[in-house]
Amino acid sequence: MMNPSSHDTRPGEPRFRCAVPVTLRRKGADLGLLTSEVSFRDAFVRTLSAPPVNSLVRLVFTLPPDGASIGVSAHVISVVTVADNADHYPGFLARFVGLDGPPKHRWETLIESLRGEGFGPNETTAVFAPAGYVALFQRQAPAADDVWLEPQSVEELQRIIRLDMGRGSVFVPSAKPVTPGTNVTVMLVHPVTQAVFPLDGVVRRRGAEVRDGIVVGVAPLTPERVQELTEMADSVLVVEDYDVELYDEPVLRR
Repeated sequence: MMNPSSHDTRPGEPRFRCAVPVTLRRKGADLGLLTSEVSFRDAFVRTLSAPPVNSLVRLVFTLPPDGASIGVSAHVISVVTVADNADHYPGFLARFVGLDGPPKHRWETLIESLRGEGFGPNETTAVFAPAGYVALFQRQAPAADDVWLEPQSVEELQRIIRLDMGRGSVFVPSAKPVTPGTNVTVMLVHPVTQAVFPLDGVVRRRGAEVRDGIVVGVAPLTPERVQELTEMADSVLVVEDYDVELYDEPVLRR
């Protein structure tokens, strides 16, 4: 399995395969996820909707044996997508910021227990999550008929929604070998929040664009779905001066 933090400046830092429930705090709706690798200073979080590199995030881990929750601020230092590496889960590597006090002690106790059991990067994953939760998360894996549309700006997202979808089709940059007539789900990704909005459609043709891709005819949306898409597209809050010190003191909650 690929090490998502191969660029780490501390190559000797122990890293362990471990599935711990973690909640990514987001504006609007939190996202329940799982870790796949952990160390004393960071964690790799599995998700198809990773925050952008260099963003600051708030994570809440649920730790064994008593299910205590620790809130941690973290810096996203790398992202792995489905297209990047087929041998590794998609997700992001989060380096902890200001981890101290009781939360630091609880986290280090977990890592020390893994080291004491002899776990390593090529060993079986230690799972500290209910089977039902793990099964639910595993069902979030991308389907074979998913194609990903990732606008590079909010303006591009708005153009896709108001113009392209208004005409009944979207262009998806993709080298995926799909033939016209294939039913697909276009996973439209917000460029800032990384929220994902699925659109059912049918491949019409290979695109005659500069980039390789496909033209997908999208099905009309119900009024309720139009409202959901509008809320997703407008769910942006730009903070010019982010004060990380606001989150320097994680709180241990039981």
